[in-house]
Amino acid sequence: MTMADQPTNQPPIKKFRIGNVSASVWERQTERATFNDVSFQRFYVDKDGQPQSSISFGLADIGALKLTVEMAEKFLAKLETEKQA
Repeated sequence: MTMADQPTNQPPIKKFRIGNVSASVWERQTERATFNDVSFQRFYVDKDGQPQSSISFGLADIGALKLTVEMAEKFLAKLETEKQA
C-alpha cells in the first residue's frame, strides 16, 4: 500500500521513527473486518535544501528500517492479541 492509497482524512494509528526512517501503521476497514497495513518511508533533504521522502532504502538505512519493522510488528501483534481477548 502506498501513501497515495491512504485516505487523506485518516492519519496513521501509530508512527515509529528511527533516524530518518519511519513506519506508519494504518487501519483499513471493510465490510468484513478491520485490517492494518504498514508503510515505510525514508526522509532526506534534496540538493536544494527541500525536505523529501522516499520508499527506497540504501545500505545506511537498513539498520533503522529493521528496527522500525520490528517495532511495527510488535505493535500489530499487540493489536491482534487485544482483538482476540
